[in-house]
Amino acid sequence: VGTDGQCLTLTDRLVVSLARAILHGVDVLLISSALDVLGEEHGAKVLRFLRRYCIKRGYAENEFMPLPLRHPKTVLYTSKFRMLQDQATLVVRKAETSRRRVGSELVRSDASWWSTDLS
Repeated sequence: VGTDGQCLTLTDRLVVSLARAILHGVDVLLISSALDVLGEEHGAKVLRFLRRYCIKRGYAENEFMPLPLRHPKTVLYTSKFRMLQDQATLVVRKAETSRRRVGSELVRSDASWWSTDLS
């Protein structure tokens, strides 16, 4: 494996990092563009697993504890792939804003810089 996983491919290091987070039973998991490295097909598999992780509030080893006593799990991720974005429960997208010049400064024409899409 080498020091810090130097002998592993980037994909393998990502999978190991995700597995470590799941085995530690994290309550909030933040994944920034890592799913894109896996590609659409493998990224979708990971998201299906993470959805079950959130629904069951943990992985299979935690099933001895009643569901109401387990901590809720949340996964936040970013992706450039529309297919992976469509699998999200809640989508936050940056709204397009027009900019205008006031003196020597560029300013936004509206204060709204983000929007949510509840699917």
